[in-house]
Amino acid sequence: MASELCELDCSSCYLVARFNVNVPALAVGTGFRMSSENRTDKPADENWYQNVWKVVSEIPPGHVLTYGEVARLSGMPRAARRVSQALRRAPRGVNLPWHRVINAQGRISFPEDSDAWQKQKNMLEEEGVVFLEGKVDLDRFGYRGAVDRLLWGDDGQ
Repeated sequence: MASELCELDCSSCYLVARFNVNVPALAVGTGFRMSSENRTDKPADENWYQNVWKVVSEIPPGHVLTYGEVARLSGMPRAARRVSQALRRAPRGVNLPWHRVINAQGRISFPEDSDAWQKQKNMLEEEGVVFLEGKVDLDRFGYRGAVDRLLWGDDGQ
């Protein structure tokens, strides 16, 4: 696998061999690891961030989307981990309902003992989202539930 590309057993070679991922040619076989200092934000990133902000701004109160769903609806289906980055980069003064974005297991992604976790949970509960054993029922409060609510009203649940 990775050893077919070079003598080094680095993660870049493994990704290229296993998943056919495009890694910059200079990084393959060098043991190079991409750090935040090496990355640059391209204009395409800014466009994608704006797509994320639009999707998140349209999540109705009382419902949630997962990071993966936001990424898919924003045009980059395999970029779930970048959604939080896009939310952090929203301009000050933009009032995004960030609290309506949760992980794929229906859980809040902040550590449970943090103030941010409690704040997000409180904000969701104020909108009527129910937590059972620390999880949100994605069938009821996720995008499917939001569509049902729009089509059939509150009785459709």
